[in-house]
Order: sequence, then structure tokens, then C-alpha cells
Amino acid sequence: MEDIINCPFCNNPTNLSNQKRKFVYHKEVFEVNQYFYRCEKCNKEFTTIETDTNTISQVHNKYKKIKKI
Repeated sequence: MEDIINCPFCNNPTNLSNQKRKFVYHKEVFEVNQYFYRCEKCNKEFTTIETDTNTISQVHNKYKKIKKI
């Protein structure tokens, strides 16, 4: 993942951030670090395919662990 990319809304350089967030997957709740970009100029948050893939992978891994898959 890139540490800095341009905001798709205002073209301002933005930094990669992460925050613990809860996701529901197959009726189970998982708390993972979600990676996203937050623009300080327009105050919008957005993700990329890379950040989404990382988040989904964390959720899948936690699900597989509790289900012993």
C-alpha cells in the first residue's frame, strides 16, 4: 500500500491511516485494523482496492481461525 496518494475528490496528497473497526461476516463480528486514506483538505475518507483487500483478508483469516478451517 502506498503511504501517500492523491485524494480522488480534491487531488490533495493524503496519508494512509488505520483504525480498529468492526465487520460482520457470516453473522460473526470481527474487529480488525481497517486501512484507509483520510483527506485533511476535504475531510473525506476513501479506500483503494489494496486497502480493501487487506481488510477483507484480515476478516477472512479471523473467521478461518475461529472455525478451524
